[in-house]
Amino acid sequence: DKSIHRSIDILADQIQNEKVLPIIGYDLLFNEYDDKNDRDFLMRLIKLHAQREGHTLETDKKSGYELVNDYYHSLPDSDPDTFKSQLSKTIQDERINWNLIPESLRKIASIRHFKLFINATFTNAIELAINTYRAKGTNEDEIKESYSVLNYRASQPEDLPTAAPPLRNFRINFDKPIIYNLFGKHDIEPVDYVLTDSDYVELIFDL
Repeated sequence: DKSIHRSIDILADQIQNEKVLPIIGYDLLFNEYDDKNDRDFLMRLIKLHAQREGHTLETDKKSGYELVNDYYHSLPDSDPDTFKSQLSKTIQDERINWNLIPESLRKIASIRHFKLFINATFTNAIELAINTYRAKGTNEDEIKESYSVLNYRASQPEDLPTAAPPLRNFRINFDKPIIYNLFGKHDIEPVDYVLTDSDYVELIFDL
């Protein structure tokens, strides 16, 4: 179909002219697991975490996001404060068993015209993909210097100027790939990432 080929050509041209901005959401983590019937990253994560913590989840007809909130709001008053650090530990403990760089992210990271990647998840999967399939260098320090990572944290924004516009003097070097973690990252200490419904409300207010 000529219209399909034309659309593909237009998209390729827009990517080459840096008019397309890749936003990494949980839907791009779908092929992270061998079980093709369990593609929801959050569902897979919270089910495994609940099992580790000795909790049971009613998963019937619920999304991973709904399960996370159900689990979070079912915790005793003293537990929600440590929930994210425990969930982060679950990810790190199971890292060896998980393919944390889905094929979709490997392909996106390999497109050299993409300079800015917006990570709308709390995992560092896109950073791992950039590090493995895009970064340059002969040693670890050079590889880390070949791309930049900016973080936005819900409770304490960082890597952004605090002065109000137009007083901001904020410049970003786009000569190398940049990953902007809009929801924070699970492997940052202290753990501060957007996960629950209340986190999203706070993030929207902060933005």
